[in-house]
Amino acid sequence: MNPRAVLLFVAFGCADPSGVGDTGSPAPIVSKAGVYSTQGYAPIRYVGTTTTVIAACLHRDDLLISGACYAGDEAEISLVEAGAFDMTTSGPDPAFWLCSYRNVGWTGGDLNILARAHCIGAR
Repeated sequence: MNPRAVLLFVAFGCADPSGVGDTGSPAPIVSKAGVYSTQGYAPIRYVGTTTTVIAACLHRDDLLISGACYAGDEAEISLVEAGAFDMTTSGPDPAFWLCSYRNVGWTGGDLNILARAHCIGAR
């Protein structure tokens, strides 16, 4: 995913089109300037093992937009699980993207797997 293609507008406290409704504080607008990426990687070595990698947002209030998992194009590596975790801001930990790969037959040495998280900073 091209980070330049990500544009997210978050609005809170906006009135509905009729002018009736929540008319709270002005809406904070988040621009592309607040988008950042983090990544984590680890080697997957032995046949039959599973390796898990996470990429976390920098702060617990930051919003996780998306994530990605990479392990090259080796047919002997199988993606077991991928997804977002800790998406609420009520917990003490930041949101993160998790990737788990299983080595089902790769014997060509260490192969790095990568997790990437795309986040946006809270204002």
